[in-house]
Amino acid sequence: KDLIRFRAASAKQEENFTRLAERYSVYFQKGCDEGYFRSDLDCTRTSSILIDLLHTTDSGDKTFLLFTLLRGLCTDKGREAIEEITPENVKKESYIYN
Repeated sequence: KDLIRFRAASAKQEENFTRLAERYSVYFQKGCDEGYFRSDLDCTRTSSILIDLLHTTDSGDKTFLLFTLLRGLCTDKGREAIEEITPENVKKESYIYN
């Protein structure tokens, strides 16, 4: 019975992962189209990496990793947008801000 439940739970988790990856991929594509993310971004692969990264890291490291990843994918326009919406305390805690 446990094996059957495990397979069902595993299948549900994979379904959720796929749905979330598709949603993030659409988000990244929209950002590319609007000039916030680099035009050569592989949106599908990047969304999968983001989900894996967020799933496998401790909660304290997620903010740092998320901002680092997103800033690395951004154009100048995207970095300016992140700069505008990022609270000062997050800037100080998450990464060295230049």
